[in-house]
Amino acid sequence: MVLLETILIASAAALGGVMVGAAIQKTAKFLYPYDWMTLTIVAAIAADTILHVTGVDPVWYPPFLLGYLVGYVIVGRTRYTMVMDINVVSKTMRMRPWVLYMHDDKLCIQEQTNRALLRRQVFGVRHIVVSVDNVSISADWFSDSKYPMFPAFEKNLLVLEDLVVDYSTVHVIWRINARQYVTRIRVAYGSMASKLELMRSANVLTDQQNTIVSLANEVNELQTALGPQLMEMAISIDKKAVSTSPENRMYSMIKKNKQKAEPVQEVNKDGPSEGAAQTE
Repeated sequence: MVLLETILIASAAALGGVMVGAAIQKTAKFLYPYDWMTLTIVAAIAADTILHVTGVDPVWYPPFLLGYLVGYVIVGRTRYTMVMDINVVSKTMRMRPWVLYMHDDKLCIQEQTNRALLRRQVFGVRHIVVSVDNVSISADWFSDSKYPMFPAFEKNLLVLEDLVVDYSTVHVIWRINARQYVTRIRVAYGSMASKLELMRSANVLTDQQNTIVSLANEVNELQTALGPQLMEMAISIDKKAVSTSPENRMYSMIKKNKQKAEPVQEVNKDGPSEGAAQTE
């Protein structure tokens, strides 16, 4: 009986840890449990284990922490996007995981630091991502990496041609200010250049990118302007189709025949009819 109670209590503690871990992970949007809420829980458990403030038997803390870890890492696992920033001048490819989320129709990054987390949770200041060329931000590249003593790593990538991080100071409350970060990116989008051009100047990629984006905007403008013209053409064709319908053609023929026919005058033996025109 004691063993059954022990198993039930340990299972309840583990289940509670899973629920708490998943909820905190969803709130923090961290990939690993080192946010300030997790650290606070661990510190509180450690203090209670030493000081016995709450009176809870410390034997139930290990299953709770194990369930918390499972809930944080597996159940409440958040999605992330691998971002690769290519620098042709320094010949470096920098890959970092970005935790992206939407807020008020704006794409934001949750930086994996407690300072950024507190800035978002306490003051509502978020790190915004802006695509300079309005190109859709999607992981459309694929990475397949293999390092010694590690399994192969396969992941979709968001490849960037340029990345600039700016910030401005915003007032949040009383005399407290916070930094509002904005990351402006240029997504790799169909740039093509020969090796000779690339050897002569690394700016050729930017020039090609600007040309493609300009042409894409021009196509969008032409498609937008083409809509009303197609509508007018459709209305004109519809009018011609209606005018050439059998009913309208018959009506036109009858009307035309009436117009060609001459009026018939009644002949009176005693003289011209009253309706006839008198001529001198």
